[in-house]
Amino acid sequence: MINRLLFHSTGHNSKKVLCAILFSICVSLLLAFYVPSNVWTLNSGIQIGGLRIPLYRAFILFFVVFFLSLHFVYPVKKIYDFMFKYRWQIGIGLLLFVTLFKINGDSMAYYTMTIQSSKVDALSYPIFGQIRTIRSDEFLVGNPGIFASAMDVHPFAKYNSILRGTDTLNISTGVYAGLGMLVYQPWKLIFTILPLENAFSFYFYFVPVFAFLFCMELYYILSKNKLVAFTGATMTVFSSYFLWWGFPNYLLSGTATLVFFYKFINEDNLKKQIIFGLLIALSFSVFICNLYSAWQVPVGYVYLVIGIWMIKENFDQIRHMSKKQWLLLLSAFMVCVVFVLSYFITAKEYIQIINQTVYPGKRVDYGSNVIQKILCYAQSLFFPFGGLSNNSESGVFFCLFPLSTLLSLYYLIVAKKKDLLSILLLIVEIPMIIYTTIGLPPIVAKLLLFTHSVSGRMVDILGFVQVILIVRLLSFYEDEKHIKPIVGSIIAIVFACESVLICKFSFPDYLNKYRMILLFILIFFLSFYLMTNYKDKGFKKFGILISVVSICSGICVRPISIGLSSVYAKPAAQEIQKIVSIDPKSKWVTIGGIETPSFTVMCGAPTINFVNTYPNLKLWHTLDPEKKYEKIYNRYEHVQVLLTQEETSFALLQNDYITLNLSYKDIEKTKIKYLATFGDQNIDFNNGYVSFDKIYDEDGAKIYKLSYN
Repeated sequence: MINRLLFHSTGHNSKKVLCAILFSICVSLLLAFYVPSNVWTLNSGIQIGGLRIPLYRAFILFFVVFFLSLHFVYPVKKIYDFMFKYRWQIGIGLLLFVTLFKINGDSMAYYTMTIQSSKVDALSYPIFGQIRTIRSDEFLVGNPGIFASAMDVHPFAKYNSILRGTDTLNISTGVYAGLGMLVYQPWKLIFTILPLENAFSFYFYFVPVFAFLFCMELYYILSKNKLVAFTGATMTVFSSYFLWWGFPNYLLSGTATLVFFYKFINEDNLKKQIIFGLLIALSFSVFICNLYSAWQVPVGYVYLVIGIWMIKENFDQIRHMSKKQWLLLLSAFMVCVVFVLSYFITAKEYIQIINQTVYPGKRVDYGSNVIQKILCYAQSLFFPFGGLSNNSESGVFFCLFPLSTLLSLYYLIVAKKKDLLSILLLIVEIPMIIYTTIGLPPIVAKLLLFTHSVSGRMVDILGFVQVILIVRLLSFYEDEKHIKPIVGSIIAIVFACESVLICKFSFPDYLNKYRMILLFILIFFLSFYLMTNYKDKGFKKFGILISVVSICSGICVRPISIGLSSVYAKPAAQEIQKIVSIDPKSKWVTIGGIETPSFTVMCGAPTINFVNTYPNLKLWHTLDPEKKYEKIYNRYEHVQVLLTQEETSFALLQNDYITLNLSYKDIEKTKIKYLATFGDQNIDFNNGYVSFDKIYDEDGAKIYKLSYN
């Protein structure tokens, strides 16, 4: 079949393909069974017996080895031309593949290590990669909210009674089967259709797969070059920023909006224009409704100038649009308004409460000196293999800043390349650079809406601008007079030294001399090829090299796991589900690690100390009638509970983490019926206010049924 798709079938190539298949089977089996397990799990020390994990590894490795072996069967250029031609089919096929085989890239195996760690299913651990505890927003907040949506008495309704142990808007944390979810994160609706594990795989990989496809489509529009489009897409989606941060949705929704807009104005078929108009409305609605202004505001400027460039470049097509086409565009705008209003009406309660919180509602920023983050882009190559304390916060685009900006200025001023898009992007990045170095005057920051962002997030978008500038540079690369090789060599040496030394200065203990040498070599050649187009092949060499670097910086970030046995194979999970099936509405509380309320929520137990994505002020005011601690608990918060004979109090551990010191005499106010503890906990069984009847005890997990004296 591959033969027929790539070329006309020949017996010679058919034999080669068959040999490639046999070779791939043998190599994948050898690698899976004879390479030590801790190599595949990035030296995490995981050793699991049995055949299930090696067989799964061999199965996945087969496709990787087979793809590589095809490079010795067919001409490389034709392979990638074929892949570009069928990129959408390949992307969708990949998504269906991971969905069918329940493959996900989340760190749910965190629960394997922390809850009943001796009760382990073979597939509780990743089959490739390492558990990333820094991605706790996913496995402690997002995923439990989604799973609880499916387990509530009324699944996927507007409100969920499991999260926080009270009615909680599903649209803010879980899955709501309504119009509001369609225009917020429509891919979540897959949970209403497929079994949980399959749906989770689809949900996890939907954003990176389609973000890559839409980025590549947008960059192809900007460059009209396949290699440049692929290069830009890999620099974006395989960046440490995108993968460590948990797939920021604006990179999907914003690029999709621009692509559909471009398709609309260049399409003559009315039926297709109707489809593109609806897709513009949907994708732009998703961009608006994913409320995270810290990224949305600056990236909105970036998308705006790309839209302006598209209008200018396609002004003749726009000018000759018929009345029907203008009506369609207006209708798309009105549909978008309806979509956005439906979301805001559904999420009204959440928006009102979160805007009144101490954190993040009252956060205002006028900028500060964080520019070193983007200047340290080079070391992000090593983040998957030797982590910092917070890889997410340090994650950035591998973007050659500030060379990308300076080279764009060179072509505009010295080479006199009057490129509108480059000019607009440079104008947009000026206030971003000022904001992330010395800050902006309050009045200017307010006028630009930068007060709704923070400098630590703005700098991420500045990196995104650099990627687009590089794409634009490469789009007219062959037509311009480049910097002479000798001059380019000197500049490349200086720039490579500067990049490596800034990393070393900012993080003295991170880079050893071997990593520094490797980074120097990579940055030297990347900058040299970008500036000089050496021997008319610099364009291709730069594209291939930076694509490889980007893929290496991101491919190992996320583990590859099968299913959700890390949670649901646990005896404690099965016991909790059994209790909930009999007594679904009773409230729970957990004592133990930060993950314990998330674990019980995923098992369907209404847990009062689950992450308050918006504060449960009714409960907190019941425990604190004088509102003495309101500044502590009026926030987005993880909630640790400790039982005490003292008066009930709240303590702030960090911006999003509080401790509830719950007095025994106040437990009855919470209407708790079950207490789940994990690990050794100090409970006063003779407290005089509440009795604890132990109903489950296994491998450090205990469940008590409470009764009040």
